Amino acid sequence: MTELMADSVINKEWLEWYGDAWRVYEDYLKQKDILIKRIGTLKAVSYDKDKVINGSSSHLSEQERYTMRLEKINSYIKECEEILLPAKERLKQHIRRIKKAEYRKILILRYIERWKWTDIIQECFWYEEDINTNFEKYKDKCLFWNRSALKQLEEITEKPYIKAETQLNLLGKET
Repeated sequence: MTELMADSVINKEWLEWYGDAWRVYEDYLKQKDILIKRIGTLKAVSYDKDKVINGSSSHLSEQERYTMRLEKINSYIKECEEILLPAKERLKQHIRRIKKAEYRKILILRYIERWKWTDIIQECFWYEEDINTNFEKYKDKCLFWNRSALKQLEEITEKPYIKAETQLNLLGKET
């Protein structure tokens, strides 16, 4: 999973991996919420922070089993965050390098904000009077922009990127 992460080119395959990883992360967050609600019905104690140290699972109480499951979910969430948050920052960094504003907007809405295509089309063309009657026309335009943006993003990530603050100043001027 992490082999796609390390300085690889951001292409369609990378973005699919990224989207799948976010879905897994969101699933763990939902599981955690459900489990916390169940624990809340048992007692008014926060088992989210308690460590369970019990050797035999056959002698565990319901609260202890829930707490152990919550600890496992929390560790999965932490692992996902350690991978996804740097990947998200890297993606944002490279999206900023794209010149056309429409392309940047589509990439941000689709891959950072994780919007559905119908919402993206509405957001991009809300001012058009015929959007409801010619929706397919605007959908095609939006998908064309997305393909072009993905192509540019792939080309941009193939070139090395050096942050401005780490670049060597050859002219002797302050930046």
